[in-house]
Amino acid sequence: MVLRNSEESAMHSNIHDAVRSLLATRREYVREAVVDTAVRDQQMSDSGADSLYAEKARALRRLEHKIENETVDGGDLGLIAEAVLRYELNKAVEQSPDQVSAMR
Repeated sequence: MVLRNSEESAMHSNIHDAVRSLLATRREYVREAVVDTAVRDQQMSDSGADSLYAEKARALRRLEHKIENETVDGGDLGLIAEAVLRYELNKAVEQSPDQVSAMR
């Protein structure tokens, strides 16, 4: 699927709006997703995975503090969206590992 610039821009705008809404209504949930994702990334880094995991873990820890201090800015919204998505995917896999294996 190829998106034109205007479609891609609208999609990012919608995602950022959704993240802003989550921050306004479910800040603790967003913080939980960010912390969980940071912990998983740090564990991957500690087990010898790509150094990208360590970098992501550090960025997510900084983001956790920004959420706590309510200093999140527009540049953080994409990382929050990624953390929430990964958090929900990990929860789904953990709740139904047999179904996930069957889908492979």
